[in-house]
Amino acid sequence: MPNYCPKCGTQNRSGARFCVGCGQAFASTSVPSISHVMPTKPPTPTGGQVSPVNQMMSPVNSASVQQQIRSPLSGFNVVSINNISGPVTITKPQLSLADVRNQIDEWVAKQDKHWSSELTGEELTKHLGLVYAAHWILTGAASGNWSASIGVDRTIRIRCSKCSGRGTYRDKDLWGDMTDFTCYKCGGKGYDKSTETDWHSQSGVARGVVDQRIIENVANDTEIRCGRRDLKSSEHQLTKPYADDVFAFALESFDQKVGLAKAKEAVLAALESDASSVASGLGRVRNMRVGHVNIEHLDARTWLYPIYAGKYEYEGSFHLVEVDGMTGKMHIEVPKSIRSKRTTQRIRIALIVAIPIIILIVLYYLATNGMLLL
Repeated sequence: MPNYCPKCGTQNRSGARFCVGCGQAFASTSVPSISHVMPTKPPTPTGGQVSPVNQMMSPVNSASVQQQIRSPLSGFNVVSINNISGPVTITKPQLSLADVRNQIDEWVAKQDKHWSSELTGEELTKHLGLVYAAHWILTGAASGNWSASIGVDRTIRIRCSKCSGRGTYRDKDLWGDMTDFTCYKCGGKGYDKSTETDWHSQSGVARGVVDQRIIENVANDTEIRCGRRDLKSSEHQLTKPYADDVFAFALESFDQKVGLAKAKEAVLAALESDASSVASGLGRVRNMRVGHVNIEHLDARTWLYPIYAGKYEYEGSFHLVEVDGMTGKMHIEVPKSIRSKRTTQRIRIALIVAIPIIILIVLYYLATNGMLLL
């Protein structure tokens, strides 16, 4: 029996847990908690009212998990991977959560005196969880025929416009008498050199190949700042149904058709690049066209890459913590108040160094100009 989404009206298969159109979880769905990427619920303030911050940090009940994990829980938009169409591969992290926490503990220990003692490694990693960053892996090939106008330059001689081909010209000398002078424009040869382009039509065959090209498939508002991914890391194929405890940063698209369109675009760009490269080797190129295009072996699959992500609270604001699950590269957002103290210290040190130097320069200037009274 078809199941219609109460939010967007999209028809879904019977027994579906999430809407394929908008991602809405159906009321009968039972989904495990994702507390591994969310803080626990803070105490409710007196009076029974829950503040906006506490609402953001509260646990998610199973009936509304898909809708709420799209909202900023722990400061991130995270989604279930079950809505991804097409093949999915995943890279399991080389670093465990314990490894990451030890690494952040070492980072905290190296901070200067301006770092708050409240911000321990435990505090920074309290809400850290494993979230996957989705990427498209694109493959495909294309062949086609190109045609263009190819220009070949050749050097020709033209008569010198200054001396009219004589090599000399007449003009007045210093005493006002007419005298023959060697033409300065052609050096007395009577001719100049010029370039002329001969254009002719030419055609050929081009081929474009895209082999395992990787591009991110994350929403524009997703913050991933822990450096470049390890693009050579191993991966393995996932089979449906996917595990309910695997979550990804919000995707730009769940639909494999979008990935295939990107693969086609990349293949056509590679084809045009190859055609331009071949034609450029023959001479100057204009009016390039590529036709009779044949595209084959087009494929796009989703690759999930591991990142430990979370946010910590300090002075009423939330700050980003991200660690690459493969390389260990980190991004820890430093609170504004600590950055300000560090900047102030740098300015003070610069002034302490600069002021004596300026005084010495002024004294030297006064002394060399006899303006210094000894």
